[in-house]
Amino acid sequence: MAVPGRSHPALLAVLALAAFEARAEAASLTLISRTYYQGSQIRLFDSANIDAFRDLNRFAEWLDVSGWSMGPSGQFDAVVSIRYRTDFGTGFHRDTPTGLGIPAVDGRDDLEMPYAYLDWKNVVEDRLDLRIGRQLLTDDLDWFSLDGVKATLWLDLARENQVEIYVGMPVPYDTFLSSEPFLYDGTQILDGPSLTFGGAGHFKLGEDFSASLAYRHTFIFRGTDLDGAARAVISDTDPREAPLVEAVSGGKVGVNEASLGLSLGYIIRPLNTDVYAHGVYSFLFGSLDRARVGASFTPIESVHAQIEYLRVQPRFAADSIFNYFNIKPYDRGRLELALELWGGLWIEAGYFLHIVNGAPKGPTLGPVVSQAEGAEFKGSDAAHGPSAGVEYRGNGWGAGVTFETSTNFGGNYAYGGNYRMIEGFGRMSFLEDRLSANIRLNYTGAQTDWFEGIDSGAVAPEIQSFGTALGVRVRVLDAITARVDFIKNFGAVLEGSYRLQTMLEVRY
Repeated sequence: MAVPGRSHPALLAVLALAAFEARAEAASLTLISRTYYQGSQIRLFDSANIDAFRDLNRFAEWLDVSGWSMGPSGQFDAVVSIRYRTDFGTGFHRDTPTGLGIPAVDGRDDLEMPYAYLDWKNVVEDRLDLRIGRQLLTDDLDWFSLDGVKATLWLDLARENQVEIYVGMPVPYDTFLSSEPFLYDGTQILDGPSLTFGGAGHFKLGEDFSASLAYRHTFIFRGTDLDGAARAVISDTDPREAPLVEAVSGGKVGVNEASLGLSLGYIIRPLNTDVYAHGVYSFLFGSLDRARVGASFTPIESVHAQIEYLRVQPRFAADSIFNYFNIKPYDRGRLELALELWGGLWIEAGYFLHIVNGAPKGPTLGPVVSQAEGAEFKGSDAAHGPSAGVEYRGNGWGAGVTFETSTNFGGNYAYGGNYRMIEGFGRMSFLEDRLSANIRLNYTGAQTDWFEGIDSGAVAPEIQSFGTALGVRVRVLDAITARVDFIKNFGAVLEGSYRLQTMLEVRY
């Protein structure tokens, strides 16, 4: 007979065992295996042998292993991703002597670790989470791969507002278990170790307003002094102005990145309009790397209009040699309209204007921009053109055709040349989408902006190419999916090139 106010030892044991079993049932393990093969052939532009091709035969095995809600209180998740890839094709090495035949490609037997991290949830109940290990950061500064620790502070119980801070080392290049899928510049392999710190915030005010921001700062440590090379692209008239980048990116301790990103969004419900803005500012260069502003109007489901302005300044890490060349920013505006006529039949129309802010005027040599003989581009900096399409979006099948062209003002070839593209496509699915197929047929005609005789008003010859793409996806079981895609090109430039890609995914 139990004494009032006291627990029976046997009952405690049963309750403890039941709690342990409940936690064990809550924990789970998932495995995802993806096997890829890609075979392709690319025509080489070799005047001595115009029929030379480069063959690629790539194989990759990708394995993700994840454990969820582990530990005594289910606070831990662990994720590890390992990828093996190799290439049995042919291609040129960096040290291939001139005139030698095409040897085997680089990139054999690479073992990589895209990510491997431990999540510690609720370090402080409903307020603080930690992630430790190799992780992929996604914020207003784009993607970034980091070996380090990230802390996430939740500002409300609904988890709509949060602040993140992180510190660690960028994932190294060309080392054992390295992974550089997001290498964003020409950083030298011989560069020393780096240290990155930063943070991000995501906020929501009511149902209509959202905002986010991010900051990232990366130091690099070297064994010897290195002069910064980034300032040469800043000004055509005086590339030596504002030498901030050279000062901070050079030396034994340099700064490769110091950037701030910001995004804003607001829904104007009475007008059925979404407005948005995004920008990234570089403190090293003292200017915007990119900016995007736009608005979309959707009064009913069958009507959608969007207008957008984009500004891009090609930028790399501060010590990258690519900053040394004459890379120009560009502005691009676009207007799009989509209407559903009836029963899934849509028509689309658009128009774009693309302006390069100063076409190349000659190569950059040292601190001075050289006006090399014959190297000055005399065409137009502005390109523009319409686009249009019609598509039927049915249940189980669809088809359509799209068209886009780019031309110029005043009869001068625009920077980047002129082009015309037309594409037809179709898709079908069967057995509740367990089997699907798609096809694409396209034509591209292009006229280059750099050709002999352009200054005398000659018309550039049109380079034509045709392409076909076929794809089939089969979902045998919910856990097994296979896919095959084949692309074949025809025409003066791409004749003979093709690409075959297969994928087998197994989930457990």
